[in-house]
Amino acid sequence: MAQNKPYELITKYRMAIFGFAQLWIFFRHTFYFNDYHYGIFDGLIQIGDCGVDIFMFLSGFGLFFSYQKSQGLFAFYKKRVLRIVPTFIFLIIIFRIIYALTHGGGYLSLLNPLWWANMVYNKYWFIGAILLLYFSYPIIFKLVKHNIYLSLIVALFIAFGGLFLLRLVNIERLNQLALYFARVPIFVTGAIFAYYQDLFNKKKIIILSFILSIPLIMFLPKDFQRVSYGLVTIGIITYLPIFLNILPQYIIRYLNVVGLSSLEFYLIHIFLFSYGMLSYIDRYIPYWACTILVLIFISILSFCANKMITQLIQLINVKK
Repeated sequence: MAQNKPYELITKYRMAIFGFAQLWIFFRHTFYFNDYHYGIFDGLIQIGDCGVDIFMFLSGFGLFFSYQKSQGLFAFYKKRVLRIVPTFIFLIIIFRIIYALTHGGGYLSLLNPLWWANMVYNKYWFIGAILLLYFSYPIIFKLVKHNIYLSLIVALFIAFGGLFLLRLVNIERLNQLALYFARVPIFVTGAIFAYYQDLFNKKKIIILSFILSIPLIMFLPKDFQRVSYGLVTIGIITYLPIFLNILPQYIIRYLNVVGLSSLEFYLIHIFLFSYGMLSYIDRYIPYWACTILVLIFISILSFCANKMITQLIQLINVKK
């Protein structure tokens, strides 16, 4: 299948797009955790959940090619798990130690499987959601190649069916699953765009979808609103690389660094926000700019440390 201009730009600026999405999520969390406002930009900050959808789209998109090239199912899963699980465990142990030192006790929770399950399900739900979607990818891949329309219908059915079911049973403990169900369509859409790249050239449809998303975001209940973020995401994925292509290279390098360590950045800043360690941040540039730079530095250190751990695990497996 011939590559088109949007596909080439997305491939070129993939890490920078990840970096943009992560910073958008960060500002969304300043609004969510600290209740900070940004004047005329409040609307843009409040839909920062679209940053998560960008990750989901690009993951579904990139995995399509990785799955095609993978040497078996085990190799495919191994690569995905080694990127996420060691990083997650490493950082959560550090977080727990920091929390125990500042609040006292809590070390034994690291030995409790239910505690870990709760961390994945609730606080770091993105980790649970992306791992579930990774393990479901062989089915998604086959469904997309069989029929792109059927695959999208199935994804929407899972999303809306799951959300309606959650409202029907109304069990508070299960409400977190709304975040999982809502992201299924955009993940599958990423795979669809990877398989049928000419969809990027359907500019009128993409723009119309973007416009349609505005009233949906304004009037739908929050759980269903998250599904409509996908319409915004497709427009961003299509046009953001064009904008990035004209930006100075130093900005692209900055975004690339954020994108490279985006998993670490996500885990670290969620932990710090959750326990009020970033409560000093407000809307003023010096505060959040310095904070982001420090977070990036810590994230890169963590990325390098986790890369060494992963390489060590692989070396031990080779020796065995």
